[in-house]
Amino acid sequence: MICGSWGTVDELVGAVLRLDPGERAGFLYKVEVAEAEESFLRARASLPAPERCPRCGSPRIARRGRDARRRQRWSCRGCGRSFTVETDGIFSRSPLPAATWVAFCRMFAARATLRECAEVCGVSLKTAWYMRVRVCGCIRREGAARRVAGEVVQGDEAFIPESASGNHSRNPSYEPRRPPRRRGGASGRECLLTLVGAGGTSDLRLVRGDRRGEAMRQLGSAVPLSARIECEMQSSVGSAAAALGMEVARSYSGERRLNPLNAVHGAMKGFLARFRGLSSRRAQLYLDWFSWHSGFRGPGAARERLSALIALVAVGRWGGSRSRLFGEPYPVDEREAAKAEAAACSRGRGGARKSTRTG
Repeated sequence: MICGSWGTVDELVGAVLRLDPGERAGFLYKVEVAEAEESFLRARASLPAPERCPRCGSPRIARRGRDARRRQRWSCRGCGRSFTVETDGIFSRSPLPAATWVAFCRMFAARATLRECAEVCGVSLKTAWYMRVRVCGCIRREGAARRVAGEVVQGDEAFIPESASGNHSRNPSYEPRRPPRRRGGASGRECLLTLVGAGGTSDLRLVRGDRRGEAMRQLGSAVPLSARIECEMQSSVGSAAAALGMEVARSYSGERRLNPLNAVHGAMKGFLARFRGLSSRRAQLYLDWFSWHSGFRGPGAARERLSALIALVAVGRWGGSRSRLFGEPYPVDEREAAKAEAAACSRGRGGARKSTRTG
């Protein structure tokens, strides 16, 4: 096999081995980056032509020239808007080149910090954070997080404290969204449903509102009804599984039957602690990131993880926008709105009963 001016592959390998360790590492890094960028561009070029409008779903579409990036553009006769194959995707409005996104995928797969991502990619901290949120949203929408599998699934609930966005220690005019409270108890905390299946596959979901009803809904969509749920004696996951007609096996914590579940809880706490106060309204995105990252195991996990992420980001859809991202309400605001709506409904029913008696 001929390899250009280098001759055979053996000569190329010998030349690489004669390099210094630093030069050799730099050469292998550039080869890996070039290979990742090539697969990234190949995946983007293989996007099929759309059959429907991504905004209204109308099949009445027609070609309409090309945009400023020389991408084929279509026009919808239903809503009258134009789009490309990348509309509603990560790159629909991103001016960053493919090389920057490949570099970010490498740092994201390695769970690097925002400062490290910004330095390697040559972008600001805000841009690096926005890129991270889009990739997490793509993982969540495309279902890339490894779902639980197996006939036996271990489940439990945990509670994480609520947190608002931003560093409030530097803002003296900041007013908290809730009154302070004593430590302890699960009141006002985010309930986290943790499910661990065969091979260490995990699924972590936030449960809000009616915890029992929401836990039953989440459990029914994540685990087949034929599976057996293993949990602690006082776990509400077992009650939700029993209400769904699933087989439940409870055990005490000292029996150590739930060691895989406890290991996932410990890894999750270490993962979230790196962010020093995760915003409650972004928590599900980061939990999907953790589930996706922990699903790759073995000696070649790093390379497999990067290949899967590049293939996903190149063709995946985010389905969000900047205005929708920053307009997402906090859980405490949702609870206050629900309380206000319930109070208004009770007052309305009371007024209706009073008017009926008067009449």
